[in-house]
Amino acid sequence: MPFARSVMKPELTRRLFVFLVAALLAGSLQAADGNNVAIASGKPRGVQEGEPTVFRGVPFAAPPVGELRWRAPQPPTPWSEVRAADSFGPACPQAPRADRPGVLGEVSEDCLTLNLWVPPSDPESPLPVMVWIHGGAFVVGSSSWPWYDGSELARRGVLVVTVNYRLGRLGFFAHPALSELHGGSEPLGNYGLMDQIAALEWVQQNIAAFGGDPDNVTVFGESAGGASVLHLLTIDASRGLFHKAISQSGGGHGPSRHISRARPGTGLRTAESAEALGARFATQQGIEATASSATTAAALRALPLEIMVPNQALGVRVSPLIDGKLVVDDVSRRLSNGERHDVPLLIGANSFEGSLARVLGVGEGMIERLLGRWATEARELYDADSDPIWPLRVYGDSAFVAPARWIARQSQGITTPTFLYHFSYVATATRDSAPGAAHGADVPFVFSTLDRLPGASDEDRRMASAMSDYWASFAKSGIPSSAGHPEWPAYKGEEDALLEFGTEIRVRAGLLSDRLDLFDRRFLGLEERWD
Repeated sequence: MPFARSVMKPELTRRLFVFLVAALLAGSLQAADGNNVAIASGKPRGVQEGEPTVFRGVPFAAPPVGELRWRAPQPPTPWSEVRAADSFGPACPQAPRADRPGVLGEVSEDCLTLNLWVPPSDPESPLPVMVWIHGGAFVVGSSSWPWYDGSELARRGVLVVTVNYRLGRLGFFAHPALSELHGGSEPLGNYGLMDQIAALEWVQQNIAAFGGDPDNVTVFGESAGGASVLHLLTIDASRGLFHKAISQSGGGHGPSRHISRARPGTGLRTAESAEALGARFATQQGIEATASSATTAAALRALPLEIMVPNQALGVRVSPLIDGKLVVDDVSRRLSNGERHDVPLLIGANSFEGSLARVLGVGEGMIERLLGRWATEARELYDADSDPIWPLRVYGDSAFVAPARWIARQSQGITTPTFLYHFSYVATATRDSAPGAAHGADVPFVFSTLDRLPGASDEDRRMASAMSDYWASFAKSGIPSSAGHPEWPAYKGEEDALLEFGTEIRVRAGLLSDRLDLFDRRFLGLEERWD
């Protein structure tokens, strides 16, 4: 399999190959029509939308259907004629979300496409590239959602790419039959992560044709996308595919790994446990356990999408698993051992990530069970007697805010800088009623897409403009900055200073340190490590 071979390919050989392809494709903007670009698989034709040219629905891999369901991604099928790239490709199969009606559009298993927002460029100065990985708990989401529009970031001089990847059972699934058939030649189970790596490989091969710099790529994402960034930071196969990383609300340690049923010492499922779940699912669908591996795999691949996709958005909770080839250990263990790519990192979380706990059904009883003997201290720190939503705050801080700080601290031995942030800004329309910045509330500020949401004020737009500036400057140089706003210090554990995006943007030292220290002791302490 081409993807499996690329995982094993020596770095020097891969980089030389990328350089040669990029050199051949450079300057391929057609003089007759500046929206046509020649890439390895064909010629997509973009659409001029103000300053950026937008290319939508460009395939970066072959359709993962039929025999390619639950296989490593393959190169896209070439096309000979100029291909209109004026509409988004389908979203990967998923359940619709009642809280986001009308944004999903077409859904298809043939969904491995990406979109590009390309600003004008100088051939002598290739554009920095930002590759966005969407969130959605690895079961929902799409690169086409309106608040991921890359136009405003592109106007700041970066080329923005948003990508789809397989979700749910189609993206993270294992079965003994699949392992027997394909386990000797390619990674298994983490097909969504493989898709993300394939998209980054596509960028390395093709982005020069759009005016982008394959040697200046920033990968960024939020929620499951932020968690994906952390995986990519620690996966050997992604080395050299990006040069900076941004993880927004990506977790890293905390309650989620205690809720999961995994082996001691890790928050991820093992291949064995994932295979057991897959076998149970196959049996539920009437697929005989005694059939041959080939027969079983064929029967699984023939299952219709309505069987594969739950009837509610979070009906099936999936996540990356330890497959032994692509993902070899838990992210937090890899980070604590210094086993990550040495690239600049920007990381942080929001002030009320606990909004997600409502969806997950987290309550006081669950929090007290998770915290164990630390529950009494948590009740005091969060003033539980006067704050009825203290369990939600505990969940959010322990699952997102504390891990972001902990990961920043693990970067002290890395030669490149890490920048920590805390997003507490609440839009003016909801400031009097919201308990803080909800999970995902930062995304339209980063992309400056607030006008796609109701009720944005001038104050909100100013905050969005500043955040977009910080993110774009980080992609350009590795140092986040915004004119007229504070200098963002690189994180140092002894100073514990971060940049807070609140009603004002300011540097804060020791923010929430008592609470975050508690969660570090609970979820990473020596007394009950990984219990």
